[in-house]
Parts: sequence; structure tokens; C-alpha cells
Amino acid sequence: MIIPSIDLKNGNAVQLVGGKELKVDAGDPRPICKKFSLVGEIAVVDLDAALGQGNNKDTIKDLLKIADCRVGGGIRDIDTALDWLNAGATKIVIGTAATPDFLSKLPKERLVAALDAVNGEVVVNGWTTKTGRTVGDMIQELKPYVSGFLVTFVEREGRMGGVDISHIKQLKDLVGRDHELTIAGGVTTTQDLAEVDKLGVYAQVGMALYTNTLDLGDAFSAPLITDRPDGLYPTVVVDELGTSLGLVYSSLESIRESVKTGKGVYYSRSRNELWRKGDTSGNGQTLIRMELDCDRDALRFVVHQHGVGFCHLNRRSCFDCPDKGIGHLMRTLEARKANVVPGSYTQRLFNDPALLASKIIEEAHELVEAKTHEEVANEAADVLYFALVACVKAGVSFSDVERVLDQRSLRVSRRPGNAKPAYTVPAPSSTPATTSASSSKDVPSSSSTTTTPTPSPVAPAIVSPRRTLEPAAGHAPIKLGLPKGHMEKNIFKLLADAGIDLKVSARGYRPTISIPGFEVKLLKPQNIVEMLNLGSRDLGFTGSDLIAELGATDVTMLLDTHNDPIKVVAAAPDHLFDKEGVFVGLEKLHGSRKLVVASEYTHLTKAWMQKRGYTQDNAHYVHSRGATEVFPPEDADIIVDNSATGSTLSANRLKIIDEIFVSSTCLYAHSHLMEEGDPVRKQAIEKFVTLLKSVIDAHQRAILEFNIPESRLQELCRTLPAMRQPTISPLHDAHSLDQWFGVKIAVQKSVLFDLIPIIKAGGGEGIIVYDLKHVTL
Repeated sequence: MIIPSIDLKNGNAVQLVGGKELKVDAGDPRPICKKFSLVGEIAVVDLDAALGQGNNKDTIKDLLKIADCRVGGGIRDIDTALDWLNAGATKIVIGTAATPDFLSKLPKERLVAALDAVNGEVVVNGWTTKTGRTVGDMIQELKPYVSGFLVTFVEREGRMGGVDISHIKQLKDLVGRDHELTIAGGVTTTQDLAEVDKLGVYAQVGMALYTNTLDLGDAFSAPLITDRPDGLYPTVVVDELGTSLGLVYSSLESIRESVKTGKGVYYSRSRNELWRKGDTSGNGQTLIRMELDCDRDALRFVVHQHGVGFCHLNRRSCFDCPDKGIGHLMRTLEARKANVVPGSYTQRLFNDPALLASKIIEEAHELVEAKTHEEVANEAADVLYFALVACVKAGVSFSDVERVLDQRSLRVSRRPGNAKPAYTVPAPSSTPATTSASSSKDVPSSSSTTTTPTPSPVAPAIVSPRRTLEPAAGHAPIKLGLPKGHMEKNIFKLLADAGIDLKVSARGYRPTISIPGFEVKLLKPQNIVEMLNLGSRDLGFTGSDLIAELGATDVTMLLDTHNDPIKVVAAAPDHLFDKEGVFVGLEKLHGSRKLVVASEYTHLTKAWMQKRGYTQDNAHYVHSRGATEVFPPEDADIIVDNSATGSTLSANRLKIIDEIFVSSTCLYAHSHLMEEGDPVRKQAIEKFVTLLKSVIDAHQRAILEFNIPESRLQELCRTLPAMRQPTISPLHDAHSLDQWFGVKIAVQKSVLFDLIPIIKAGGGEGIIVYDLKHVTL
């Protein structure tokens, strides 16, 4: 079986002859890694580290995110070895440092001893130092400490001179069946690969692939055998979760085409030609990887299935089984994201980050409290649903999640895994120990490895224990927080339009309010978020962007006032965009320095940076404290800031890269009050919300009145919008030959521009429009 090799020097994939002469510089190794991953595990060798001339750590970490990689080159101390194991390397390859003492301190099953040999003598330090020891001697000495050996024939390396099968057989006999043997150097043809595979030996191949002497698809197929007269190979096709989609047949040509195109390509026995899945049905496949079975007479293709499904009967699978489980759920969520379904709860979650964050935390809490088998199953299902909504919203597939879990399972260093103080809650009374409210996130072999939560649009920054609201004698006043600053004017107007009188002294922060049982305080919008989350305020008006930014989890949105709408956007100077309007700031820096991103929105910005692929390796975050728009171009390349009209951005010659969040001023309540609090206080709050909502609905509507003759009435009224039906009253006119009627309708103000000409053309006269005070639907 082939193991493609990526040898790194100065960040590029290269091939050397004899470890010295540069023969091929293939450039960026990432697309190469993506292609090589189709055929299985990849060997990554850090030549710079091996020669003591620097390292390619950052590049290798990128490759580990793309494919399963064994990593070698310059690993000569325990800390470096552990770093690579913890970073997700499937195995590490130890050369110069491969001694019993060194190897005994590391997990045997993850170790490969590299024995680089020139004419049978082992050499170290990047092939520059002879040891005087034979490969056979080293194998016998190191077998108790490793799971396998990589033997490189240095005199053949990069020269494509073929392999010595008899010598390889001798080495395999020395290694034995319980240890893996991989050879490198000289592998050139598919025959070389087939003969090596028959011995149960892996072949690490580089030069032949990079020079196109050996096709990757042909190299993968080399070990295949068949007893079929048509020379085809049975191929089981499965999706990312391992669910069988169908049984097809492959030829050497179809395998080669699959690797070339990265798609599912098979051989049609009925048409006697290549079958490119999806060319006629539109239900194509993206190839993830190919696998050989143990007897080398069958294949398994792992694919991402597009469209309706694999079967010609427009089913997900050719096998008679329903589409269900996590895979079905993910596909449903993805469909909801792609196509708006009216009334869809999933769609609502996509559009309301605060609601999604609240539900995730709520369901996790309920899972912690679940006791019976049924309760745990139900609550775990709820957590999975909301977590997967968050994944799909961010463009994360379940395969992406599985890959993170797989990589975490490879860690060998463990942290205690204790909960952060903000998440720690008392354990049940029957248990003396304490537990964590975030324990529902634990996964086998991975929970203790996470040092910080992944940034998200709603960061868990100020999560706090729920606060029990104890009514005083009678009923405690409802503590309302009003925003001081730019939101203040519109909120005060909303309250005034609702008939609520506020009196504020010149320098006072505690207005009096005309509603009995309410107590008011003026606070900055950011502080209102914090006070609501803690429960020291029962109600408060603040921006939904601040709820998301500050990570308030113990609040419930009661009403969107639609006041002060803003968008949180990422923007940059116009010279950092190409002719098509695509931001190319990182490319224009050419690695000269890190991209600088400035913002007051720490969590929203860092979540956006992560989504864009801006990491601490290529970007730096700067927290601004106002006037963020003045940072570019001298002090920042990108800003993340709120924008109402875009005029400030334009004035500073900034163009929008992404729209990150849409916000307006909303009324929020402390969640516990609405769920379990005093019913009398809760009813008072609901009345308050109903009153405000009637004003907001009235602001969006107008009364439109006009007169029309009876002969035109029915025709026009059929097209008129109204809350229910138009109000129609006969007009008194003793001298008119045609009876006239007065028509009154309540309509959205947004339709007036188009509606008034329609009424006029339909025979309406004396058209009057006036505002409403309250509307209760």
C-alpha cells in the first residue's frame, strides 16, 4: 500500500536526490495534501528540522487539519515528540533520537523508528553522520519500543531506480508480523508497489509522484487483484458517516479518473464506459477517500453525496432503508439553510443568535439534570439538535466535528478538565463532589484537552448561576433598565407614545415612571446586559449585538422595538480589494507581517476571524475603545464595527468585507423571572410588553380612507390589503346618480407608495392617510 510523502523545505513541498540535490519544488503543500488524502495516510517530513535549519511547524499543523499524517524530521526531544502527538499526528517518526531510553518515554503504538541506510549502514542527522550499525542490528534493538519501522534506502532515494524485493523480504522477516514495515527510496512503478504490498509492506513514495512517473490513482490501484473476466473491482460506496449508498464496479481507468477529478467515477457494465456519477441525474459525489479491503479484491469509496441521493429511484441509498439518524438531521438542517421554509423553527434559530445560544445552554442544563434513561436520551437529542444547528449555521459539517474528535483522541497529554469558575454549580446533595454545568460537552478522550471554548457569535463570557427571585411582602417592584446614550431618545419616545410618563432630573439616573410597581434606572446598554444576566435587573432595553458580544445566557428576548437598527460589519480600505471587489489584504502583505484587525467587539470579531481562517499565525486582534473607523490604514488593515447607514465607512474610504451581525434595540428579561418567578410580576410584564407592541405595530401601519362609487367598489376592494376586511360605509348624497361609499383600511406604511396610485386609478377619490396610536393584533 502506498504512503505518499510530503517533504518540506522553507514551507514548500520538495523532492531531493540523495537527500542533497533539489530536484522538484512543488510549492504550497496544502493542495497536494488534499489530493494525497484521497488514498489514505500521508508521510510528512520536515527536512529543515532534520538538518537543524529551522522548521515547518505551522505548515505541518495546517496539513494535520487536512489529512491523517505521520510526522517526522528533527524530532529529537520528548517535548517536541509530545507536541506532535498532541497536535494530531497519527504517528511520529523518530530517527536520530531513536534509542531505547528515548522511545520508552513515549506511547509505543504511535512510534515509528526511522532507519536511514546507505548500503545497509544506518546514518543520522539528516543523513550526514554514519553510525557504523546495520539496519538489522537496529531493528532487533528497537522492536520492543515501537510499532513499526521506516527504512529509507538513501542510495536509491529520489533516483527512481526500482526496489530490491529480496532485501525488503529479509527486512520484513526481521520486523515480523506484529510490527509495520514501510520502505522508501527507489519505488517507481506499479509493479514495485504490487510486489511490496504482497509482502505486507508499505511503500512511502515521493519523487515518482511529483514527476508524474507514477500516477496517484495507478499507485493506489497497484495491489488490486480480480478474478472477474471483465477485470472490474466491486466497490462499496458509503457517505461520511459510513452509511452504505450502493454497490458499483470500478476499473483502473475509473479509479484514475476519480483521483484526478476528486469525484465519484465508476464503470458502467451496461454501457461499457466510465460512469461519472451525477452527469445525467445531477446527484454528483465529492470523493473523500478510497480504501482497499484486506484481500485487495474490493474497494470502498467514501463520498459526500449531493442532490436527492445515490439511487436511480431518487432515494438516498440503493438499499431499502429509510434516511434517518444524524446524517438525515444534518441534511435537513442544510436544506433549511439553503431554502427558506415559512414558519420553520430551524430558520428562526439561524436568524436569531441569541435564541440559539439560549437554547443550547438551556438544553445542556436539562441534560445535566436528567435522571432516567428516557430523560437522558431525550435531553441529549435536544442538545445534539441545537448544537448541529449551530454547526450548519457556521458551515461546519459533521465530518468536521468528527475530525476534531479524532484528533483530540490522539492526544497523549491530559489536563485536569475542571470547569471554569463561571460554569461550576453545586453537585446534588447526595454527592459530595462538585460537577460542571458544561459536563454535557464531554467526549471520550477529548474533553480534557480543550483549553478554551471555541469562539462563537455568542461567547460564554458572563454565564452565572440562576438567581432565585424572592418576592418581598406583597410583590417586589419590577426593576427596569433604560439605556443611556444613543438608544435613549427612541426608547423614551416609544414609552411616551404608549402613554407612559417618565420624569428625569437634570443629572439623575433614577427616573420616576407612571406605571405602578415599576422601578427605573438609567444604565449604559452594556451594563444592562450584565445586570439582566445576573438578575439584578428584571427588564431592560439593550442591543441584541451586545447580548451576543457579552455572551448573556440568562436572558430572554420579549420584544424587538426595531429601533436603532445597525449591522456589525467587517470593513477595510478600498485598496485592499481586487478589481472584482474581493478582499485580498492577506495576500497583499506577502507574509511581511500579520494582518491587524481592530474592534470593540472582541468575541464577535474573533469568531469571524476564525471563520475566515485568520489565526494567531497570520493575524493580530487589537481592542479599540471608540472611533474604530480611524484605525485604517496606518494602524489596522480591517475593522469590525457597527454601521447604521454606511456613511461613516464611506467617509473613511472603507468597504465592507462581511456582514457579521444584524442588531436593533430589544426588550429583554432575566430568564428565571419569566420561567419560574412571581406570576403577578410576570403578568405585569406581559401587559407592559403588549402595550409597547401595540405602539410598535401602530408605528408600522397607517389608516387610509377614500371615497369610491358603487360601480367601482367591488373590483377595487378585491385587491386591497387590510388587517381583516376593509370597513365600508355608504355616503349620504341625495343628488348623485351613483351610490358612493367610504372605505377605510389599516395598512403597512411600506405599501403606501404603490397602493395610493392603484386606488386612484381604480376610481378612489378624497384619499386621506393618518397615523395610528395603538394596534393590538
